[in-house]
Amino acid sequence: MPSRDLKAFLRHAEDHAAELRRRAGVGQEEPLDPRRLAPELKLKLASLGEIKGLSAEDRALLSGVGPEVWSGAGIPLPNGYTLVILHPDQTPGRAIATIMEEVCHAYYGHAPSQLITLPGGIVKREYNADSEAEAYWTGAAALLPAKVVARAVWRGTAGDLSTRYGVSRELVEFRIKTLMLWREYRREGAA
Repeated sequence: MPSRDLKAFLRHAEDHAAELRRRAGVGQEEPLDPRRLAPELKLKLASLGEIKGLSAEDRALLSGVGPEVWSGAGIPLPNGYTLVILHPDQTPGRAIATIMEEVCHAYYGHAPSQLITLPGGIVKREYNADSEAEAYWTGAAALLPAKVVARAVWRGTAGDLSTRYGVSRELVEFRIKTLMLWREYRREGAA
């Protein structure tokens, strides 16, 4: 992607992240709990263990796949809501990012992924890279505002962001990289 397109994409994500923070009623530097936005965007959150009617075999199959493969899934419900199922073994910081990403999919009105059966009976999830990137980048920006990240990098306290904002270190480092502060972060010895 040309840097000009990347800059426009980043600006788009930052602008929409600010709107989501405004809707959640949090200040520019306060931690955001995406659960506050779920009802407004017609999301119902549940862990895998809370899903009734799921066979023990299916529950074991889904639990047996690691959270690095699937951290959450949104399933449209007949009443217009989307059920967001969270993987039971992901870290709390990863769960926050998963919820925020699903919030962003609902906010943007992204079409839900579909399961496709390939020849031979293999089931695969359809993947829209543009929708996934838009939701993830916007969610990351909403959880970790640019001003907060930049200030922490410059002060050498970026390592504290994951605890303060309840997110993973990986998400903090993703934001540092997308804000083009990685070299400064590494120079300060925080990585």
